[in-house]
Amino acid sequence: MLVAYYSLTGFTAKLAAATAAHLTGHAVDVVEIVPVKPYSHFTAGVRGVTQAMAGTIVDLAGTAPVAGSFEALAVFSPTWGWMSSPPVRSFVAGLPEGRGLPAVVGVTHAGGPIGSFDRLAGLVRARGYTVLEALSVFCYASDAVEEAAVRAASALTAASATA
Repeated sequence: MLVAYYSLTGFTAKLAAATAAHLTGHAVDVVEIVPVKPYSHFTAGVRGVTQAMAGTIVDLAGTAPVAGSFEALAVFSPTWGWMSSPPVRSFVAGLPEGRGLPAVVGVTHAGGPIGSFDRLAGLVRARGYTVLEALSVFCYASDAVEEAAVRAASALTAASATA
């Protein structure tokens, strides 16, 4: 299973790590999505939000996953301008054709996701994946990350059991 995430403040990284921890009994690769041109808190709020709202694809460090290297996918992003972050949008654009593989998506936010999780799910579906869960995770709720991680891992585990 592949758990991929971009995190500026650490909340989304916590969601990815917690999800991976709950995928017991499965081989899990956790991949941090890293833009070639990093964001600071300032540039995320100025350049990053503008890019997110425009649907900009940014260059990423590393290589994209290849077909056959995973059987299920989880993708997590912070919400910027009511959208998933440009690094996550770029990662999804570079995914191999999903051919119905199960996926879970999630966005972290500080109070205003306004459909960003549904838009991320749409991007992943457009690549051919079957999105089982589209999660919206409020960063400052004490149990929200753990509850979302359990939901994500449960959905992926159930899908792998029926495959």
